[in-house]
Amino acid sequence: MEKKKKGVRSKAVAPSISLREMEKHCSLVFAVDGEGRLTYAGGALRRLLGRKKDELLGRKVTGFFRGRERTNLQEAISGAVSMGGGCDIDLRLRSGYYSFCAVQEGAQMVFLGWESIATEEVLRVVRLARVVECMEESVCLTDLSHNIIYVNPAMTRMMGFSREEMEGKRAAVFFEDIPGNPRDLAKLVKNEAGGKSWRREIFGRRKDGSVFPMGLIMDVVKDESRRPIGYVGVSRDLTEQKRLQGQLAQIEKMAAVGQLASGLAHEFNNLIAIISGRAQFAMAKGTGEEKNKALEVALRMCERARNVTGNLLSFSRRVEPRKELSDAADVLENILSVVSRDIAARHIRIIRRYGKVPRLVMDRAQMQQVFLNILINAQHSMAAGGSLTISIRKEGRYVAIDFADTGEGIDAAMIERVFEPFVTTKGAIGRGRLPGYGLGLSVSYGIVKQHDGEISVKSTVGKGSTFTIKLPLSSRRRGTVRKGAGGRGKGR
Repeated sequence: MEKKKKGVRSKAVAPSISLREMEKHCSLVFAVDGEGRLTYAGGALRRLLGRKKDELLGRKVTGFFRGRERTNLQEAISGAVSMGGGCDIDLRLRSGYYSFCAVQEGAQMVFLGWESIATEEVLRVVRLARVVECMEESVCLTDLSHNIIYVNPAMTRMMGFSREEMEGKRAAVFFEDIPGNPRDLAKLVKNEAGGKSWRREIFGRRKDGSVFPMGLIMDVVKDESRRPIGYVGVSRDLTEQKRLQGQLAQIEKMAAVGQLASGLAHEFNNLIAIISGRAQFAMAKGTGEEKNKALEVALRMCERARNVTGNLLSFSRRVEPRKELSDAADVLENILSVVSRDIAARHIRIIRRYGKVPRLVMDRAQMQQVFLNILINAQHSMAAGGSLTISIRKEGRYVAIDFADTGEGIDAAMIERVFEPFVTTKGAIGRGRLPGYGLGLSVSYGIVKQHDGEISVKSTVGKGSTFTIKLPLSSRRRGTVRKGAGGRGKGR
């Protein structure tokens, strides 16, 4: 067919067109006469306009559209008729964008259209791509088999690999078989995501082989029909955050050690008095049996002093997290032995309700810090004395440890922020008389979360507060856990 206008592409068209056959290959087909009246209305056009065939034929097609769409369609028809067809036209009709080929067929002009991506959609995708490329957070897109389809520059910087080295590989190469990670991370995401965001702290492996902590948020990617087609993970390196958390924990820990000084002074004064008295008695005249008994008591007090100092040193020493199978009651009693004198001096009675529970996987020193922070808060809330009931019980797949005091309680405004750092009623920050920096409970919250546990509080002003720590039952399948030296047997 002869080209009618410069710059407009012509198309070779067969002398006869079966429009119904063309509908199998096109998104939208219609034909008009020289005045723009419909001579053929394909099924797609009828669905687009919501009209029956007899409602369309013989009527001007432009009458079914409004505004800019009507104007553009009128100009397209006029141009195609004047040129005798053989041109390409892009039109927006209702919610879709179409690329049409207009061809002359006898006395009618036939428009064969293919649906295309909307210009706005293209721009939206381009903008989104630019945002993802500039993000500080690392982004990784995988298919349903966890093969990496795309990584952004932040991901390559964090991992140390180039984009070419990561894309096309299975994600397991970079995130699985690392001590501390779930055994089958991909299976765990599939089972637990359930269409919702999956959040967890895991470990990644860089190109140089180094392992680092990272926070990961995983979401299921779905198509227009809401069918899952892949996964998108947004992650960030937590190395610096963990370092700062460690420093924060150490600051709070040493502050707590300072608050133990008075209790320890009382404890050791009593021990020294007993040892001194028994030693003097043994040196005085007496039977051999009496001397042996006196020395026995002195040795027991020396052993108690050694245990107290040992617990204090292990608590205050800064060490890397080391999880082991431990008896929760045993860990709790170790820290209670350090503070029991100070608690008793404040006229606070300890009530123990320890149920029979399995041993747990925990870092003993870190969990002692959590228990101590809660014990100190309980002491401060009971200035006039009271009771502290400590319960250990099994609750589903957790072991729950409750600390219920009869203190002054926490008001509603404060309880919402009680685990935030520097939120306190103590010290210079809270304008209180008691020492404190508002770090104890926030540090405790972080430690419990690192143990995959939960910590919560319920309180009534004037009646007291109950802090509850839930730690998950240990899994025998974990190969990175060592057996603890302490404990009270398999039943505990």
